[in-house]
Amino acid sequence: MSGPTRLASRAARNGRPGVQIVVHTDGAETRFTLRGEGFDTEWFQMVAVPVEYNTGDGETQDGDMVILPDICPDYAIRKAPFKVYDCLKPASNDSASAAITAVAGRSALYACLRPLDGLAPGLHQLELDIQTAEGSHTIVLNVTVADVLIPDEQFTVTNWFSLNAIARQHHETIGSARFMSLLDQYIDAMRRVRQTTFFIELDDRCVAKREPSYSFDFEYLTPIIERFFAGGMTTLEIGQILSRGFKPDGMPDMLTDTFTCAMAPDVPLESTQGYDITTAYLRALADYLARHGWQHNVVVHIHDEPDAHYPDEATLEARRRQYYMAVAMLKKYLPQARVLEAVKTDFFRGALDIWVPTTSGYEAEQQSFDHMRESGDEVWSYVCCEPEGRWLNRFLDQKVIHSRLLFWGFERNRIAGFFALGLQPVPGGHESVRGDQLP
Repeated sequence: MSGPTRLASRAARNGRPGVQIVVHTDGAETRFTLRGEGFDTEWFQMVAVPVEYNTGDGETQDGDMVILPDICPDYAIRKAPFKVYDCLKPASNDSASAAITAVAGRSALYACLRPLDGLAPGLHQLELDIQTAEGSHTIVLNVTVADVLIPDEQFTVTNWFSLNAIARQHHETIGSARFMSLLDQYIDAMRRVRQTTFFIELDDRCVAKREPSYSFDFEYLTPIIERFFAGGMTTLEIGQILSRGFKPDGMPDMLTDTFTCAMAPDVPLESTQGYDITTAYLRALADYLARHGWQHNVVVHIHDEPDAHYPDEATLEARRRQYYMAVAMLKKYLPQARVLEAVKTDFFRGALDIWVPTTSGYEAEQQSFDHMRESGDEVWSYVCCEPEGRWLNRFLDQKVIHSRLLFWGFERNRIAGFFALGLQPVPGGHESVRGDQLP
């Protein structure tokens, strides 16, 4: 075997430095053994996922992002399709060693080193032995532990995970003993990447009765919410209060001028019935949160992107009127709740407490969003299927440094939080760890 004989890393006293190694072998697995003291080691197998296409450079087609099938843009690391190491699978409960299965002739290791409590700052030397069918190799790991501690989170991170997706992917029923155990692993993974706020999407399971009038019961969520707070989360993010309604084909009516009730999407909010349903909904929600002492730790979505996807100014103005009505109703029953929303502009001034534009949206309206922050509101940011191209994002065909620089950009522009969309943590591992790209 050949390869590096020394690697160096730095860490805070409560940091988690990582080592990524890909070993080529004709054997079924590779055995990794760590020798030395002062660190607890977590072993993971890096899992390759497909990158199926490259995206365009900020262009849209009928409102959707453009996919580039024939060329490799200069802002991408290579032409898709290809695979990249992006997920982590727990490999061993033994802190000293792990066997990493070989896939397509490669054993891909991610070793996470956690300094033990009381470890003295300074240089610490470890040895990583690698044993394959072809022979053995040793790498000296020089880990410098600085006499500093990473402080508690002051930057808010939230991640729109899906309880239904967890149940579906693990072939389990929400609320079962095994599901709750899996959920604990997801919560641990979220906290590892310093997530502080958790999103619970309300659905019609909370509807206890529809006739002759609506009533609601949210207790089915209690054991789930309790687990997140017990796991170290600080804030419950909840929603939505309104719906766009649906077209005859079942798709959301993205261009509508009429918001409807979240739990009765065929009933307009501004109708008498819509007002009564939403009042019952918010009163029951407020009573539920107060009963558990959570009313002071909650942020609420009225409706996602209310100032996006509208055909004319009259539609936008109608939405604003209904949005303000919903905010007034929410504050009547949950005065401590803060309203946050993904938006493109400051058009909904006076309704939001937390503004969440995309990074490109923030730069386009930076003066307006900075003004709202100076007026006492918070400004977060997010990336999703846009912005594309040379914008910093977390696309798998971009350079790894882009996802790191993204947060330096937030610091530079005094952005107070990150709204992570479509980023699913891996149970027991990190949210997303990029390794060597595969040919």
